[in-house]
Amino acid sequence: MATVGDQLLNPESGWQRVDDANKNIKYNGNWLSVTGDPNTYAGTAHYFTLSGATTNSIEFYFYGTKLRIIDMYWSNRVNNVTVELDGVISSYNPNNSTNKYRVIVFERLNLQYGFHKVKLTTTSTSNNFSLDAIDIDSDGEIVSGLNKFLISSRDEYVSFSSKVRTGEYIIPIMTSNVDSASGITLTGDPKTSTTWHAWGAFDRKTASGSGLAWVSETSALEAGWIVMHMPSNKKVPFSYVIQGFLAGMSDINYAPKDWNFYGSHDGVDWKVLDSQRGVTDWVSGVYKEYPLSTNESHDYYKIEVTANPNGRKSLGDFNIIASIPMSYDVINKNSLNENDYINHGLNKNYEIDMNSQIRVWKGIAPNSIVLGSGKVFKQKIDTSKTPIKKASIT
Repeated sequence: MATVGDQLLNPESGWQRVDDANKNIKYNGNWLSVTGDPNTYAGTAHYFTLSGATTNSIEFYFYGTKLRIIDMYWSNRVNNVTVELDGVISSYNPNNSTNKYRVIVFERLNLQYGFHKVKLTTTSTSNNFSLDAIDIDSDGEIVSGLNKFLISSRDEYVSFSSKVRTGEYIIPIMTSNVDSASGITLTGDPKTSTTWHAWGAFDRKTASGSGLAWVSETSALEAGWIVMHMPSNKKVPFSYVIQGFLAGMSDINYAPKDWNFYGSHDGVDWKVLDSQRGVTDWVSGVYKEYPLSTNESHDYYKIEVTANPNGRKSLGDFNIIASIPMSYDVINKNSLNENDYINHGLNKNYEIDMNSQIRVWKGIAPNSIVLGSGKVFKQKIDTSKTPIKKASIT
């Protein structure tokens, strides 16, 4: 993978390149537009020559998770470009004697998916300030301006924070069907093998070996299942992962083809959280991950395998990945500015499931000061509408 300083004539896989001439890139001040240059991307570029301090700038907004600035490394470039990305300041220096076109001069990865604002300025007083192109996610978009919204509710502004993947496994490594530390109990269906126990699907082993997976001696028409009882669990699942069959097992027929994943509060009434059908592209020892739309935790979960080529139902490994649950965010300001929308606003096409259980209520005071001796944070909550179980200040 290319990195800052590398010449990149065209975008890498997973990226798209946006030319400097894109109508949604705003050039503030007097800029020159170059066309017909075979060395630049699409034959175009924008630049101006400094003769002292300048207020000229470049601004654009984009949707995505990553950003690259593409420009020249050249001895006649400015020695500082300041990048303001969502209010965070950083910089790069394109003044470089290697004299190369289409170089990655700046890069930011792993941004939260959504709307981002970028502004480029310079503190240099001489040489050329320029832009050739911008690389963003292949499914991203450069947009014309601020395209986020907040919901007005009486004298408050309201937003929602989507559920976020933590990467944490909810179920610990199991060496038996009972884990005394967490209180988690596993129960396999009545035909679960006496050698390949339910806990074998939660040992996080990828190599084959006796007892390192779960197998149920079912017939082709019977379902096999494992129930997970987690009486103290309060974590909302983001997704679940399945390893179809262990590394070293040559028979893909052991891997599940059809299954259902359920949640329950009492172990009697089950709600389908996800169903999959016709899954056959397994690789031994490799996990598949499936996202969940639920925004509530359950005391019981059940994975039910209804079909696989072998007839006997089995899993190489299984687990549930926790999330930071969806939250209801109240912006405590009488008037809003652009950064409030950037930091807390909802992206276009955001869908709010009104049937989802919202477990976290946030009161956000963007202009607050650090609390100390004799200082008080005050926020009103209507407890007749919002029952409170725990409050914290972060």
